[in-house]
Amino acid sequence: MKKDILFTIILSLIGLGLGHFYLGDKKRGWTILIIQVSLIILAGPLALIWSMLPLICYIIFFAVYIWALIDAINLNRALNENYEK
Repeated sequence: MKKDILFTIILSLIGLGLGHFYLGDKKRGWTILIIQVSLIILAGPLALIWSMLPLICYIIFFAVYIWALIDAINLNRALNENYEK
């Protein structure tokens, strides 16, 4: 079934890994979710070690967030191209 790219983008922006879940790639969706939640949870305790570590966690979080969005878009396009063939 052809997947709507706009809906994929909205889901990817709203929730961690939701775009991948929508596209049927549950393994990658869970991986993204676990990485993102782990980074958020680690940011607090790491502040006790060095004040820059939470900032580094948030930068990595944002980078993974952008990568996941782009990856969901590319996966959507690939699935739709294979569906048309």
